[in-house]
Amino acid sequence: MPIEDVFDRSRDVRRREVRGQLAEITIRRRRADELTRTLAEIDARLDRATDSHTSTCQPLQARLAELESRIVEALTNREPAPEDAERERVGLLAEIASANELLERESVVQGQLRKPLARERQQILMGCNAEPALKNKLAQDELGNPEMLDELFVAKQTVAWAESRLRAASEKLKAATEMLDVSQREKQTGGIEIAERRARRWRLESETAAKQQSEAMRECDRLHRAMVEE
Repeated sequence: MPIEDVFDRSRDVRRREVRGQLAEITIRRRRADELTRTLAEIDARLDRATDSHTSTCQPLQARLAELESRIVEALTNREPAPEDAERERVGLLAEIASANELLERESVVQGQLRKPLARERQQILMGCNAEPALKNKLAQDELGNPEMLDELFVAKQTVAWAESRLRAASEKLKAATEMLDVSQREKQTGGIEIAERRARRWRLESETAAKQQSEAMRECDRLHRAMVEE
């Protein structure tokens, strides 16, 4: 059997192993998404309980403040506290205490539900951290498509050369722009024309290099994705 066929068969086996690991991560992410929705529902229930507690207690507390104001005024005037106000005050305090207890119980229940689910979700997501490295394996020399890897090498070289070209053009453009500023300030008619031409040409060179770099980077991304999805 040709050595190329042996290599391709071995590569396919190892790629299948990596894809299996990625599939497991996909399933775990789905479980994490389900847990996220469940946690959101728990938080929403607690928010509703808190809102209900607030709507119940606010008018009670407002009425309590009125009653206590009457009682304070009476005591300030050395008069006995109004019995009706005292009775109603005691009743209001009991209602508020009951509402607080209800909210506290609900908070405990929802907290007990939330804690293990949040811990499970965190552990699942930590187990998914290997996904980028696994995907990169599929686009590296041992497991990647040989032809695409060659194309990726060329694309990366193009990015590097374009970066150098862009850096050099940017420096030349800066110098030409500074020369143009000087020529305009000193009203050097001939110098202005030369500086404008230089600035125009280096600006075009800079834009062309930037475009080349951007296109080469997109090609790198495309090849990387294609090798991962192969």
